Amino acid sequence: MTRDNVGPVERLISLATGVGFAIAALTRGTVIGRAAASAASVLLITRGATAYCPVKGALLGESTLEDGFREQWSRARPGGLQEIHSLETLYVAELQELRSAETQLGRFLQGLAGTLQNTAFARQLEGYDTEIHSRGDDLTRLLRASGANPRQHADQAMRALLFETRKVSDVGDPSVREAALLSSLQRVLHFKIAGYGTVATYAKQLGRAEEAAQLAGYADRDKQLDGELTQMATSVVNTRAGAGTASAGGVGEGAAGIGGEEPGGRPH
Repeated sequence: MTRDNVGPVERLISLATGVGFAIAALTRGTVIGRAAASAASVLLITRGATAYCPVKGALLGESTLEDGFREQWSRARPGGLQEIHSLETLYVAELQELRSAETQLGRFLQGLAGTLQNTAFARQLEGYDTEIHSRGDDLTRLLRASGANPRQHADQAMRALLFETRKVSDVGDPSVREAALLSSLQRVLHFKIAGYGTVATYAKQLGRAEEAAQLAGYADRDKQLDGELTQMATSVVNTRAGAGTASAGGVGEGAAGIGGEEPGGRPH
């Protein structure tokens, strides 16, 4: 479940204001005005009751507006949160979170398209973006085969990791920006490797050998990409980022950013 983003004081204010709108909708105003007051009342009371605001989450970059409303609805409806009472339900919940993680990462990589100066780094991410979209489809099929809703659990840990990654993407110097992005994306990969390793173990214990092999294969692919990014960082990027910093302190226009032929990152 996503963490709360509405504090105790905000919750009380939302509930009180929502009740006020509800009273206004019942007692006065035009038909349109009453409808607007009723809608505001429902939104504010739900915000206070669930301790979660989808609009706030979208503005803070924690989630999309669509995912935020889905999270709020999951909190509001009776029995909305799946109970984990067996290895089977734990396995399904972990798969749902991994699917959410892949969806979020794919959305982030699409936003990076066309913004990277380093062509090798850009090609790596473009190819990986295609892979994880296909992977997301595979996870959806696995979940539906288990009779589960693929969108039941949003992965808050991935949201937090990508929130931090978005912050480093605002770095002005291209060489430093791409070095920081590479390092942050490797942290994302490490998170996913651990997740796929865990669910592969669960699948094996549940007697789902084919699913276990498929999930372990995703972990192996992410390990391979992590190694490739480490090689890229070790061989080129840290040196280039350092050179850019030195040049900025002295020559000014002579500062070298990441060019089209040289990949970027830092040792991880």
